[in-house]
Amino acid sequence: MLIGKRYSLDNIIKRKNDNICTLWQGSDIKNNCETVAIKVLSVSTKINNQNQIDVKELFRRESDSLSRLKHPNIIGYMDAGIDEDNFYIVTEYFDGYSLDKYIKLSSLNDEEILKIAISILEGLAEAHTNNIVHRDLKPNNILVDEFGNVKIIDFGISKILDLTYDPTETLKDLMTVAYASPEQLLRGSVKFESDYYSFGAILYFMFSKEDPPINREQFYENIYRLTCSNRIKELLASLLQNEPSKRPRSIYHIINEIKKEYIDTSTKGKVLYLKMNNFIPKVLYDLGMIKYPNAETAVTFITNDIKVSSIYKHNNNLYLIGDSIKYHCKMSLDGSHLLIGNINSIDDDFSVKEKEFNRGIEIIANWIVTKQNQFIPDNDFWGELLSQVTDKEKKRRVRLNREQEEDMLLNKWDKYLQEEYQILQKKKRVCNYYDFDYDALEGKLLVSVDTINDDLEKGDLVQLTSKVDQAITVGVIDEIEENTVSINLSPNINLDNVSKRGKIGLDVVQVESSLKRLSKATRAIKLGNSVNPNLIDIIRSPEIVTMNKIVEVNDFFQNIDEANKKAVNMALSTKDIFLIQGPPGTGKTTVITEIVCQILKENPKARILLTSQSHVAVDHAINSISKYLNGEKIIRIGRTDKISVKSESLLMSNQVNKWVDKVKRDSKNEFYNYLKSKIKLNDEELEMAMEELRKNNSIDEDEKNELTNFSILVDQKTSKVNELTVILREWHRRLGNLEEFDEIFAHNASIVAATCLGIASRNILSEMIFDWVIVDEAARATAPELLVPIIKGKKIILVGDHKQLPPVVGDGIDEHKKEEKGLRTSDLEKSLFEELFGKISDEGKIVLTSQYRMHPNISNLIRDVFYPTENIISRKSADERKHYLNWWPKSIVWLNTHSIDNNKEQPVGSSKKNEIEAKVILNCLQKIQQSYKQQSQSASIAVISGYDGQRRILNNLIKPSDHNIWSNLEIEINNVDAFQGSEADIAIYSLVRCNSEGKIGFLSDARRLNVAFSRGKSCLIIVGDAYFAERATSFSGNPFFDVITYIKRNPQNCLMEDIK
Repeated sequence: MLIGKRYSLDNIIKRKNDNICTLWQGSDIKNNCETVAIKVLSVSTKINNQNQIDVKELFRRESDSLSRLKHPNIIGYMDAGIDEDNFYIVTEYFDGYSLDKYIKLSSLNDEEILKIAISILEGLAEAHTNNIVHRDLKPNNILVDEFGNVKIIDFGISKILDLTYDPTETLKDLMTVAYASPEQLLRGSVKFESDYYSFGAILYFMFSKEDPPINREQFYENIYRLTCSNRIKELLASLLQNEPSKRPRSIYHIINEIKKEYIDTSTKGKVLYLKMNNFIPKVLYDLGMIKYPNAETAVTFITNDIKVSSIYKHNNNLYLIGDSIKYHCKMSLDGSHLLIGNINSIDDDFSVKEKEFNRGIEIIANWIVTKQNQFIPDNDFWGELLSQVTDKEKKRRVRLNREQEEDMLLNKWDKYLQEEYQILQKKKRVCNYYDFDYDALEGKLLVSVDTINDDLEKGDLVQLTSKVDQAITVGVIDEIEENTVSINLSPNINLDNVSKRGKIGLDVVQVESSLKRLSKATRAIKLGNSVNPNLIDIIRSPEIVTMNKIVEVNDFFQNIDEANKKAVNMALSTKDIFLIQGPPGTGKTTVITEIVCQILKENPKARILLTSQSHVAVDHAINSISKYLNGEKIIRIGRTDKISVKSESLLMSNQVNKWVDKVKRDSKNEFYNYLKSKIKLNDEELEMAMEELRKNNSIDEDEKNELTNFSILVDQKTSKVNELTVILREWHRRLGNLEEFDEIFAHNASIVAATCLGIASRNILSEMIFDWVIVDEAARATAPELLVPIIKGKKIILVGDHKQLPPVVGDGIDEHKKEEKGLRTSDLEKSLFEELFGKISDEGKIVLTSQYRMHPNISNLIRDVFYPTENIISRKSADERKHYLNWWPKSIVWLNTHSIDNNKEQPVGSSKKNEIEAKVILNCLQKIQQSYKQQSQSASIAVISGYDGQRRILNNLIKPSDHNIWSNLEIEINNVDAFQGSEADIAIYSLVRCNSEGKIGFLSDARRLNVAFSRGKSCLIIVGDAYFAERATSFSGNPFFDVITYIKRNPQNCLMEDIK
């Protein structure tokens, strides 16, 4: 029997809670039939009459929490899901005994019992660190194998049961009373202290081999009859207090007490000496550690403080870590003892203490602390211990160096973001202004400034100083001339609130918010705070990625070829992360659509985050997916002005509004129907009563009483109507607060679609966890941008192409500053996708090789020049990509301007233009228009340039929106960056560069050229000086040389035409 179409249920281990829960030994058929444990909970069985849907939701939340736990003493979480009427949690299979059986079958000494207790506590501490209370800790929920390894099990089920029991029911079926805390039995608030109590009951069981008595008074009496040390008895008495506040203050305190006892038990005869200097008592006194600054008090304090201790080495110094003090030590000349040179108090933060403690080797020995002049005998224990300390420090340094090298990309981005943030703060106050005038006719604010700062640019949102000396956003810069800044005044700005003198600066709120999100994601991944705990290790060492066994999909939603089917099958076998490289026209969106459909087909309850660096890519993917998943719950996150018209209906705000309107209509209709059916008068009886009144001027006493009763009934029903009306109005008012329902919609959605940063822009989404995160155009996202979504996913699929446009890196930091910080633009432009793709194993990545966009000849050019190692095959024939120009059947044409006079580039501010090329392109477009008109055909044309200066003169010269001129053509003129992801029938590329120095600048970037040349489906036309392009030089190479070589080698398909 299979569950989740992946896990074979082989043998029942046990059933629990009236067959609600069944624990199976099973196998993972997608991962070489690895043995696993599968906990199956029946959704169809109501738990204490609670709604089934509540059980499902609680399971989802709990499985999300459990997926964060990773500790050697907690059963390893692997997967979770819902299969028809069951939901399931898959964990590692651990071949052990329950602690109940293990204790009763074994003859354990105190040392062995304490070792098990420490393992239980360390696992529990990890759970508490992640804000998870076990709530059902007992011997049956702890496994121990024959080697003494310990695993805590049964997280989740106990919590679900605890949260869903009916208050009128008893708890006998929901927990084991003997191990439950008093507050649990009283159905009070359950916190970490409840687990402390349960651990105390387990500790009692391990020493007594008996379950704790139900009678609590007898329980306390039994503690002091145990054959264990007084320290353990006192700890038990503390753990088993009825009042949670009287139990130990933290789990680390409990661990320390158990470790002290363990050391006393296991180290008899093993002694280490520690000698203090005469000034140490005074330092301890000044730190508030001891009441009197004398040697005897200091010796007592230090002896207790280092009862549980560890030691590490750093720069030839030894550091002894106690409970509250860090001791700076050195070894005596004869090697018999340690000398305390200095001391520091340790931060009370337990995470800081734990980090310091774990850095060293834990000392299992008894300490003897002595005064400065006291004699100390020879000691043989230090040699082996110091060797272990030295080895651990060496390993730590190797690990840190490796991590530092592996984290180089993240560290560079961390520095970059910090520097960008500092620059941003300066932009809030750019320069002084001393006056302003308001042009009411134009709606412009004319601000007089001392000097114009380069940080102010047209289109910037700017702030002035308010009369209470605060920044106030006033509008967008329209023009900057000499010492005047012209601002389009925003609506609702009251100029009476704006000071005539002050600081002018940029409104950087949105950019600042984005930087904070990026920094937060970068910190989260470095600290290991990602939903998938393996993610940081994968980023550091991509070669460790492994995949589940591939299970072939037989029924596809789309008509896709074998190459893309292979990509889909591999992606669905993702264990942690999978990368898909999609060269131009290879159907990335088709593959993404199929993957999403297959995920939801296999698990309709899966939650998917679909994201990209750009809104265009998100909309393109989601619109494709929605064709096949009409019934699925899809929400789009973003601003209306940023997304496509097709996606507007998917916007969460629009969906919530639509739902609210429906609820209001339905509730009104129900209310009116209720009034009609429940609150009505019998018209016939009322008419008869009125007729009697008309006949008689007076009424008798009985009639008077009857009318009084009738009036009371009317008043009662009127009161009921008023009460219901108030409730309905309040409900409609609550419906007006749409944010209350955003979370409901988000958590019930199968697919959430947003940009990489957009997913972090809504509070309700920031804490959401996704089963799958799919990122399109992943190679265009900077490392921090990519981290924002992927830290939220259990499984991650990155789709992109690092041989197309790189990430956009801001130019706010000057090159000198970058050099100071060890930053290079080329490093920052290397995407995390590229970093991973170059190192990840072949099973963790694939290249799409079926090309569906371009004419076979153009496809071959792209393959030979930009993807020489990949066997990309065009799935379109030449006839399917026919054009109607005189060059047919040639599909690649270079219009060579080498023979034209004055063909050199011209500077335009910081950009460049080439007027000769612009005229050649205009002439070419006129011929295309004529040809297509004669053939009664139409075509889309992409005119592409790498320079903004050339884009402007092309627009001015061609006037692409004039359909009187271009009746058969749809022309778009833009820079390379604007065209990635789009296509046209014909692409025209303007080279622009032509100079006597042979420099091509950033045109040497093969990635940009790849995008430009791969936009055209039927024909690619290149305009520029081919002689110059072939011979130009650049530090990063010259991709035009290979392009011209291809044209020369393929004269039957390509044309080099000299323009004169």
